Order: sequence, then structure tokens, then C-alpha cells
Amino acid sequence: MGDYWDFVRSTKRLAITGPERKAYSEWAKKHRPIKDTDEKYTGAEIKGFRMMRGLNTHNAMEVILLHSEKMKMFESKKYVPKWVSDRYISSLKITKNEIHRLRMYLGKQTKGFEMERAIPVYVKEKVRIRDKGKCTKCGTSKKLHFHHKEHFSKGGLHIEKNIVLLCASCHAEEHKGEQSYYLLKSIAEGETK
Repeated sequence: MGDYWDFVRSTKRLAITGPERKAYSEWAKKHRPIKDTDEKYTGAEIKGFRMMRGLNTHNAMEVILLHSEKMKMFESKKYVPKWVSDRYISSLKITKNEIHRLRMYLGKQTKGFEMERAIPVYVKEKVRIRDKGKCTKCGTSKKLHFHHKEHFSKGGLHIEKNIVLLCASCHAEEHKGEQSYYLLKSIAEGETK
């Protein structure tokens, strides 16, 4: 029933009747993303999703297809209905990694929240100067990589004290046992040949 009234609101109160309403409901069921999880989301989390995309409630109305007052109401709740969280996630194209990092930040497990994977140039320069342009493990100055001590995927920030210079080989060893190990190892071996 909520989808129908959202449709009516989004079309400036244009009501549809009988067969049209049934056809719309069937269409909406087929096009609504199906999630394989019964994960619960909080109002703060869905507000975080919206803010991650740089949208205020007025701008988000067109993307999420909820009235701004409804958004404010849901975003202030402890937990939101599944259809609301699904709509935010699918409309805003929120990734699992973004959900994980936002939850770590909201749970105060990290001190900040990075949106971009790329380390800013000014941070790289500070790290290069601090580490004297050499691998902090073996001392070589060839084929250096920037490594997050606290992994980016686990909420590690792009700050000078969290990043070190490592050569490709030492960087691979830091990731031993992880999915990225073999990629880094092949890069290191390719660079030494």
C-alpha cells in the first residue's frame, strides 16, 4: 500500500484506479530490488547514505521517491522498515563496503569516514618526506607503495600517521593471507624481473 501512495504523491496527487493500480503494484514488485538479507538499518544509517551522496532532503526526493517530510521522519527513527532501507540503498547505489565503513564510523570504531579510495597528494608528500623516500621495512627506494596500517576497507583513514611507504614485496607480505596478497605478490615479482 505504501508504494501506491508514494506513487500518488510523486505524481502530484494523480490517483489511479482499479486495474491501473493493480498493474502498477505488479510492476513495482518486479522492479523493487530484492535483498537476500533481513538486515535492519537505523534512521541514522539511512541519513548517512543520503549525506554520502551529498543530497539534502529536498534534492533526495527525486532520487529516493519519498517526500522530504517522510524522509525526515524515517531518518529520525531508531529502525526503519525494510522497504525504506531497500529504497535508499538501491536508489542511491550504496555499496556493501560503504555500509560497512559508515557503520564503523557511526559505531565510533573509526575516527573519520573516507569517501574516496585515492590517498590525497598532500598526504602522500608528507609520508614520502617522513619516510625519506624508502621502504619502512627493508629500506629500498624502488617501486614504493603507500600502505594503510589500519586497512582502508576496515575504516582506515588517509592520514599521515596511518600510512607508510613499503616496497612492492614488503607490501605483499603485509597482506599475506588476504585476497590482495597474490595480486601484490605478482606485481612485486614482475617488478623484480
